[in-house]
Amino acid sequence: MTYSARNPHPKHVYFLRRTDGVGPVKIGCSRLPLVRFREFFRWSPEELGLLALTPGGHDMERKLHHLFGADRLHMEWFAPTDRLMALIACVKAGDDIEAAIERSAIAPMSRAA
Repeated sequence: MTYSARNPHPKHVYFLRRTDGVGPVKIGCSRLPLVRFREFFRWSPEELGLLALTPGGHDMERKLHHLFGADRLHMEWFAPTDRLMALIACVKAGDDIEAAIERSAIAPMSRAA
């Protein structure tokens, strides 16, 4: 993603979860993720933390929602399956999102305990 006069804030896909590592993972997208996170942190009854952030727009967000559709709990919140957590670990390690999707495809598709 590049910055330009028409697009000074490229979109990013982000993954949020409670800071204690319990509960679902939110997969979202924003042009201004830090502003978006402040909104979540302000209204959430739980302390949330950023798991990973990567360049990507709404098309990538929709792709991820589709890939993890069987694990959707509510709207943009997903069960923390081994496969989803493997994808997040790949993104955190520096893989681009497409590479992370390919690597996480080998992880089991079961729900995390």
